[in-house]
Amino acid sequence: LMTANVFTCRTEQPKPLDAMLGKARYYLSRHNFSHALDLLNQAVASYPGSVSALLDKMKVQLALQDWEQAMETTQRCLLTTQDQGGCVEATSLLVLELLVKEGSREEAANRLADLLVLLDRFEPKNHTLYYEMSLPYARIVCVHVYVCVHVCWWVGVSCVC
Repeated sequence: LMTANVFTCRTEQPKPLDAMLGKARYYLSRHNFSHALDLLNQAVASYPGSVSALLDKMKVQLALQDWEQAMETTQRCLLTTQDQGGCVEATSLLVLELLVKEGSREEAANRLADLLVLLDRFEPKNHTLYYEMSLPYARIVCVHVYVCVHVCWWVGVSCVC
């Protein structure tokens, strides 16, 4: 039985990032989102350049249905990863927000194209990821021709083994 005490570090100040993320993920697995968010806020404050802390915080905010805060965290993540060329997960959430909350299909189609470029750059041989990334968009909207084109391209890439 796993407990949060596994991630407790008594000797090091500030706490190591891995310990903070591990403890936050433990609370996430227990659906204790408020404790997880508190720990992730501490991790982001202690390690402002940590993309993994920002991504986990973004996911917790979504679990709490706090879209505004999740989008602020997404933008921060995109700014943090701008030098590396971007962030697949943050761009994916941005596209979902454009489709679901904003209803901006044209902008979402443009961002989907950006997301495809990111996937080609960072995960060109990961066909399973292409397929899994296409699923939410295929479920949400396939009435917009540009979104359909991108989703169909993803599915086609995922089938190439």
